[in-house]
Amino acid sequence: MKSKRLLAAFLLAVSIIVSVASLCSTQFSYAEGFPELRVHFLDVGQGDCCIIEFPDGKNMIIDAGDNKSYVKDKIKTYVDDNIKRGNEGKVVFDYAIMTHSDSDHIGSFEVVYNNYDVKTTYRPNQKAINEKDDTYADPASLSTGDNGFWGNEVGKKDTVIYRNMLKLAYEKSENVIVTNPYSDTQNCIKYDGEDIYKKYEFNFYSPLSSYYSVKDGGNNNYSSIIVLSYQGKNIVLTGDAEKENEKEFVDAATQGEGRYAIFKDFGADVIKLGHHGSKTSTSEAYLNIVTKNSDRSKVFAIVSAGAGNKYNHPHQETLDRLKKFGFSEDRILYTEKPVKDENGNVVKDKDGNVEATKQDIVITVKNENGSYVLKYGDVAGGSASGNGSSSGSNNSIVSMAVEWFNKQDSVTKITVVIAVILVILLIIIVFASLSKRKRKKIVKAISGTSNKSGYSQKGNKSSKKSNGGKSSSKKRK
Repeated sequence: MKSKRLLAAFLLAVSIIVSVASLCSTQFSYAEGFPELRVHFLDVGQGDCCIIEFPDGKNMIIDAGDNKSYVKDKIKTYVDDNIKRGNEGKVVFDYAIMTHSDSDHIGSFEVVYNNYDVKTTYRPNQKAINEKDDTYADPASLSTGDNGFWGNEVGKKDTVIYRNMLKLAYEKSENVIVTNPYSDTQNCIKYDGEDIYKKYEFNFYSPLSSYYSVKDGGNNNYSSIIVLSYQGKNIVLTGDAEKENEKEFVDAATQGEGRYAIFKDFGADVIKLGHHGSKTSTSEAYLNIVTKNSDRSKVFAIVSAGAGNKYNHPHQETLDRLKKFGFSEDRILYTEKPVKDENGNVVKDKDGNVEATKQDIVITVKNENGSYVLKYGDVAGGSASGNGSSSGSNNSIVSMAVEWFNKQDSVTKITVVIAVILVILLIIIVFASLSKRKRKKIVKAISGTSNKSGYSQKGNKSSKKSNGGKSSSKKRK
């Protein structure tokens, strides 16, 4: 009899294993067949940092905020907690991009180079001034002030940090490429495989000059204007490109020749405002080009700026420009947005610091019911509000487990699934080997019926005792 139970348990376990394996196979194939593209805009205060998870499993980081300690800590923690690991169980950045030399864009790249493998770095066509040599510089022209620096103390800081980050890039990266929109081998990053669901393109369209003067925007104009396209969705990214850089781009896009032909009928779904929303960027001519074929009321506009920053970014002039073009206010997303009172005045704390709502903005392009849609929310899949909060500890535990599982490489996932199956098999076999009485006790304990029946029996016993151990019917006889 016991052997029959064990045989039945074994067959049941095999059936469960086959079912789970089939489900896992379906899920893995679905994940492989319908991958996602995810773009993270990190809150790094007054600065920029963007991380892209491509559908083919590759990762990219564009800029890395200022060189402040809290920014470095933020980037390290965010990457470790939210970015998918490769087959070796660690985060790898296939691409690191410096849009231009300003310290609020590249200052914390040392965290990236010192903690993660970086395969290819794209750097600006901009020289790192070194009084002794140009070991880490290319021959591009650059306007400089006295002593090889860019004019003032801010420029001096930028020059030193840029030079140091370039040094790290050349030392730590497998390859360093100078951004050059004219070069077909350097201006495009894309998936070249056969899987149509993984096809994306990441194209550089500026800067188009090798020299920009200080008075016309200087360093900022070396910024890249980039278009990321995936499954019919277009995301436009910029650094601090000023009017001169934007005009060159607009002129090329208007002519619409060669690689710029896409802008004849182009529509962005997401744009990151240039120069943190400065009035000197994101011009009307630029918006006309990148949102020509967009439903502007549905375009997400990203503002990466520190609340209460000394530059007053984003400028009201720029926000008014977006309103004029039909952008919806609830789709202008801020990494840091100042809190205002009922009179529209900015709220400050007792120390005079501007109070703000802060968030890391995550844009996902994903397949839903056979078509690709664009979603805004947190890493865990929150609502359009972006707060992504969950109610109840059980939901939090489940979501955390799912999030952890999704971030693992395929080997780890398969190992976890096999371990779960083996535990289930062991439980079934152990349960089947027990006697009928022990199995009933376990079932009652799990269902909670054991306690209930116990209370009933005690009640009967006490009833009998109160009647001297005899029933009332016997007394009447």
